[in-house]
Amino acid sequence: MALLPLAEIVWRSAFRSGIPGSGPFVQHLTLWVGFLGAGIAAREGRLLALATGTLLPEGLWRRAGEVAAAAIAATISTLLCRAGIGLVLVGAPRRWSPGPAASRAPRAARWRHSASSPAP
Repeated sequence: MALLPLAEIVWRSAFRSGIPGSGPFVQHLTLWVGFLGAGIAAREGRLLALATGTLLPEGLWRRAGEVAAAAIAATISTLLCRAGIGLVLVGAPRRWSPGPAASRAPRAARWRHSASSPAP
């Protein structure tokens, strides 16, 4: 991941232009490395393990900590899901009235048509 920004530095100094799309590419690559790390941590059961597993004694307090950690994780996941849906719907029109041909189309086809239609 560090090679592309370094290559762009060299490329810019040599050719007076950067590598097209290198910034977003590195950002997406970093995101996927994070996803892979989270997947490995989840597989081993080590997500949020520091908050509950080592700091709290066995019993009621540890269980309460686990419940609190799960509630916080669910809240954050819900907020991220809502933000992701909002990001997908940025280009979608607020209101769309289907015409006669669109009303016979499946729901997904109508959505694709509305999202790809030019704005009035």
